[in-house]
Amino acid sequence: MNPVRTAELSNLEAIPSPALLIIPDRVEANVDRMLAMVGGDATRLRPHVKTHKMAEVLRLQVAKGIAQFKCATIAEAEMTAMAGGARRLVGSPAGRPQRGSFSTVAGSFFGGGFFGHGGFAGDSGCV
Repeated sequence: MNPVRTAELSNLEAIPSPALLIIPDRVEANVDRMLAMVGGDATRLRPHVKTHKMAEVLRLQVAKGIAQFKCATIAEAEMTAMAGGARRLVGSPAGRPQRGSFSTVAGSFFGGGFFGHGGFAGDSGCV
């Protein structure tokens, strides 16, 4: 790994602001730090997708052995599944308008470990 320091980036003045800069070495170092915090046991991690919302970061986490993810939205759960996340937990109840979307996404990734909040807002049924 070759960490990049902000001072080493050239032409910072030329980058429009605001801008999102992704420095792959730093992202990988952060994932490695997460794993180190749990003694390398990736099963103890369930990163929140909402903190980055990027399939590339998910693929890196999956490549490092992380398989469980927490999602705040149905779109995050779908992206997580498409990026290889084996187990997705949607942490918020879906309202009635999202019922069809949730069922479609869950059906598309059947057998892939898709877990919901336990019901839809206003329903008593389980997902």
